[in-house]
Amino acid sequence: MGGDAGLGFGAAAIAVVCFGSNFVPVKKFQTGDGMFFQWVMCAAIFCAGVCVNAVRESPEFHYLAMLGGFLWCTGNLFSVFVIRAVGLGLGLCLWGSTNLIMGWASGKFGLFGLDKEPIANPGLNLVGVLVAVCATLAFAAVKPDLSSDDESRSRESRGSGNVLATVAGRGSGVAPAVGGQKRINAASPETALLAGVADPSASPSAAYYNVDEEALFGSPRPGMAAGDGDERDVIDAMDPFLRRALGIAAALLAGTMFGVNFDPPIWLIDHNKGSSNAVDYVFAHFTGIFVTSTVYFLAYCAYMSNAPVINPKLVLPAFASGLIWAMADISWFVANTQLSLVVAFPIVTTGPGIVASLWGVCVFKEIRGTRNFAILGAAFLLTIISVTLITLSRN
Repeated sequence: MGGDAGLGFGAAAIAVVCFGSNFVPVKKFQTGDGMFFQWVMCAAIFCAGVCVNAVRESPEFHYLAMLGGFLWCTGNLFSVFVIRAVGLGLGLCLWGSTNLIMGWASGKFGLFGLDKEPIANPGLNLVGVLVAVCATLAFAAVKPDLSSDDESRSRESRGSGNVLATVAGRGSGVAPAVGGQKRINAASPETALLAGVADPSASPSAAYYNVDEEALFGSPRPGMAAGDGDERDVIDAMDPFLRRALGIAAALLAGTMFGVNFDPPIWLIDHNKGSSNAVDYVFAHFTGIFVTSTVYFLAYCAYMSNAPVINPKLVLPAFASGLIWAMADISWFVANTQLSLVVAFPIVTTGPGIVASLWGVCVFKEIRGTRNFAILGAAFLLTIISVTLITLSRN
């Protein structure tokens, strides 16, 4: 697979910018336990797919391409458990690296029936991939200061007139604010889903709510009932070794799902089962994402006794986030076709770290300190080196 290098690198650049920016719209909003957020986001992704389908004049719908959407959405949900079990930093390292390696290996070795993708300089390409993995690990080591972000989330929560109140054994739900001060527990914002990567922009803490003053959200134990300060949910109650082992396994599984989510449509192209234009599979892929997300969300609502965590102010920001993500993923489809997986995947999986970090440094001012800037500088340098090596390996 390979084609127009200019188009491919242009599409990869768009994917990098959009993937690095798609969570900016929801930065200042409570995302609760992430389930409602991911469903609205996936609804926006589906709408973008409908538009692509109309522009492409309704090409043949391949159900196999929906499998890729299922894989991505399922991996996205696994990330919630991973963050609770092993933390955001280790989780990002594991699923980010696995995502990159599996996507690259699918094309390099022809996994799952794909055609092996020839590369002019395989040694240079391999070194570039290894450097890209190091860049991913470096980005995960940056520790942002999120105190100002927590404050803005608190202001947003006060203005909504609602509090996230937990139901015993079921997590959190939305309840109208009432007078007096009471202990509440809200689902951790760390469990918000991010495009394959969960939102790090909140620090968990138990909180008290006073309707006359302020609301702080962020209990790391969403299964705890109001007032039950000593009760722990299933994950917290696990044996620490078992929790860590399951968290690592889930992170590797999530990364694998992210890494192979393009394989079904690429298999269709390689085996001449449909159109040779990857964009013609976008609608089926996005349909798979939305259907899977809806099934999981309905199951979640049933588990929560029809009291899901819903922040009504999140709808438009989450929808905008989904549209930006969809633009990135469509561009990634194009980059995969024009550049091949062995070139596009390492670039698109590492590049967004630079964009997201620039948002954190220049706009949100959440990345500070000599240590963070030193790590960030190293990550930037590693990313630039990896992209250069991978690009040169094509020739």
